[in-house]
Amino acid sequence: MRIAGETLVELARTIVQVARSLPDQDGPWVSAARCIAWPGGARCVGRLRVQLFDERIEWSCASCEARGVVTGFFLSNLDLSDFAPILEDAVRWGMDEEEYAVLWEATATIPSLRALIARTSPHPDDPSFVWLSAEVREFDELYTLVERLTEMTRRRHRRELLDGLRASLSASMDGF
Repeated sequence: MRIAGETLVELARTIVQVARSLPDQDGPWVSAARCIAWPGGARCVGRLRVQLFDERIEWSCASCEARGVVTGFFLSNLDLSDFAPILEDAVRWGMDEEEYAVLWEATATIPSLRALIARTSPHPDDPSFVWLSAEVREFDELYTLVERLTEMTRRRHRRELLDGLRASLSASMDGF
């Protein structure tokens, strides 16, 4: 199984952000983040399973044999635990893979929103759909980001994707 060095660094970042964006979890948690391994020469499309133990994160792929441990992340800028919510009035919202990828990229420098997107998990009945639970105020912040992205976008397909995200976020926040 091969994983390129630069990609391995990005994988470690993703694993830390996913594991440290969650409220306390018992047991392993499967995230929406994808595996980056190439078992048998083909890219794995499995999801990353993470579990936090004291000062280490154990991760594995839900589909292939890729696995590892990440340490040394406490107090780093990747530790999103300050943004892990206490979900009192949580609302569920979902998106497809392409929308998730756009939001993952767009939140790279916004820790509060990256923590929100990092909490996304695969839908149990539809592997092409991901979802998350959050408070309405978090979705409102995300909605504002999507509005800004829409204003800056010129490409028709991307604008349509962002318009769809705004509409579904609005419906979720309004309780429809």
